[in-house]
Amino acid sequence: MNYNNILKVASTLSLAVLFSCAEIEDPQSEAVGYLAAPALEVDITVQDIAQTKTSAPIVDGPSESDIRFVVKDKDGNVKYDGVGLWTEAIVLPVGAYTVDASYGSNGFGAAYFTGTAAGTIEPLDNEIPALKVSLANSLICIELDSDFAQHFFVGSSKVLLNTDSATAEVEYGQWHYIPSGADLEVTMAGTTAGELVSLTHKLSSPSPKVAYNLVCKKSSTSWPSITWPSTSLADGAFEGALYFTPAVVSNMSDANAASLTYQVKGGSYADWTDVSTSDINSYKFISGLSNDVKYSLRACVGNIVSEELPFTPVTFQSCFSVGSVTAAHNNADDMNVELSSTTMTANEMKVNLPATVDEMASVTATGSFSSSNNAATGSFESVELSSTAKNVSFTNAAGWPYLPQGDYSATVTAICSLNGSTYTASSTQTATVPAPVLDLTLSSYTSYDKYAATNNITKDLNGTTGANNCDPSTLYNAGGKWNVSSSLMSNGNYAKELIVKIDNDESRKFKVTNEYEDNKYYESISGLTWASHNLTVSFTFDGVTVNKSQTHHITGLPYTLTHPAQDWAIVENGAITYTYFGDSYIFLTSDSSTGSVKTPDFYILGETNISVSTTFKRIRDGILTNWTFSIHTYDSSGNTSEIASDTGNGKNTIHTIGGNAIFNTSCYNILCRRYYWAGSGPDAQITDFTIKYSE
Repeated sequence: MNYNNILKVASTLSLAVLFSCAEIEDPQSEAVGYLAAPALEVDITVQDIAQTKTSAPIVDGPSESDIRFVVKDKDGNVKYDGVGLWTEAIVLPVGAYTVDASYGSNGFGAAYFTGTAAGTIEPLDNEIPALKVSLANSLICIELDSDFAQHFFVGSSKVLLNTDSATAEVEYGQWHYIPSGADLEVTMAGTTAGELVSLTHKLSSPSPKVAYNLVCKKSSTSWPSITWPSTSLADGAFEGALYFTPAVVSNMSDANAASLTYQVKGGSYADWTDVSTSDINSYKFISGLSNDVKYSLRACVGNIVSEELPFTPVTFQSCFSVGSVTAAHNNADDMNVELSSTTMTANEMKVNLPATVDEMASVTATGSFSSSNNAATGSFESVELSSTAKNVSFTNAAGWPYLPQGDYSATVTAICSLNGSTYTASSTQTATVPAPVLDLTLSSYTSYDKYAATNNITKDLNGTTGANNCDPSTLYNAGGKWNVSSSLMSNGNYAKELIVKIDNDESRKFKVTNEYEDNKYYESISGLTWASHNLTVSFTFDGVTVNKSQTHHITGLPYTLTHPAQDWAIVENGAITYTYFGDSYIFLTSDSSTGSVKTPDFYILGETNISVSTTFKRIRDGILTNWTFSIHTYDSSGNTSEIASDTGNGKNTIHTIGGNAIFNTSCYNILCRRYYWAGSGPDAQITDFTIKYSE
């Protein structure tokens, strides 16, 4: 960009000589005279340049006590050098002398004053011409006129001044002292339409005692600009909205041109305010304005603005109406939302056209659909409407098969052509999508749930087979089934969570977000203690949480003896584990007539029917053969009730006995006993032992 001739300066005026006297020869070299202090005048006059914008400042001159005086003879020899006027006359040989006065230095930032007087000292003569001291450097002020400032934005209040020997930064719009006689280069940095620009101007040999006012003016025709096409806005301001043809940006880079914004002033906008615009066909429009209020519109890029266009939105009886919006869930399985004046699925919105539709040349409608409290948004396709096409389709490309709960706003804007005139109508309606109704079904169970048909578990048709096929320490199907479809569970747009906990134990917690199978999630929890346990399941979808809980009992049944039998206890005369030639068993000794052991303590709720069976081996014959092996229920007080017994004889014979019994809350063990009446008797080895549920 060419910025030559931007800085305009006027010509300078010369600084006049203060005074001069011709030197007089000294015919009497031995004679002396007296040099008294001359009368001193400090001249602070500053000459303005022509066409100055800011008047030259009033310069404060130095006092006589701050001025340096140097007296020299005709050969240049210094006879006196001091600051301030001398008070007593100086005795000097007669002859020609000069008196030089100075204050400051010829540079940036401070005033510089000089003056010279010349004369001849006669014998016994002490008169000297008056000495006048005047400003010897220059002043400068750099300003931007309003048209220049609109296009050239200075990023700093400083401007750079350079000579061959010194550099200074000075403020815009203020007067500053500069050296006279040395060429000066003025450098300004800024931006125009966002582009960095550096401008320079040279001032040749500024004269002393002259104030230079540099006023920067726009002289180039290639400055960036924003203009409006020849389009009137009067017919485009209806129902609180303005429709206009976009502004035209010239002489800017593509990046800066793309940063064009629009501003409005008037009504609730006390000052120029950035406003958002939407596109509709070849128009742009601004909504949210008030009818019958005077506004102004302008376009901006950086510090460059367009001409201001006035407009006033007026009430317009639309040539067609736009339907209202309602919302509701159909059901929890698919959770569609209907939006329409009557009915609208997630893919369609109705626009009601008037009876005069046949007279319209065309109707083009666009719109949007958004929520203030979640990310579900959509838009209406731009379509041309006619008497046979009276709806606008909702674009669901954002992947929202279900609209989450919240307050939604649906807007339809249409521009139509009727009888050669163009009209615009827009309508915004709100609708509230309610929270989903969630359901969570639990189907968890233990062996006891199967036996007692609790927690919605149906007892098996073949009796207790299902219960006895369960692991005694496992909770099955710990989880739940929900009524949200798999497609929504796998859709990343929706926040969802399933939390499964047992006895509120954080270490036994399971979380599920996107894992599912047929809209359910189950986890088998094994290794539970023989006790009552509480299962809690929490399911969250779309900000709604449903909680369910169930109590489950782990009784320890069905039970099968495994070795080592660490849970068994000795009641009298026995051993819990023993290995004989690789066989493991529970051993009842022959050291006394009675030996007995008991099973672990089972967790029994109420009364439970059980069946018990055991296999034992008679190890040797005793002196007497009266020998009995029996199994009993065994309660907390030590009371027993026999279930079955066997008196079979024969060394190393294997016997199996069993029977049914009832467990209750005080009777929760099985006692195994070997007994004979006198002398030494045979040993018994328990090799197999089971307890199952029974009818």
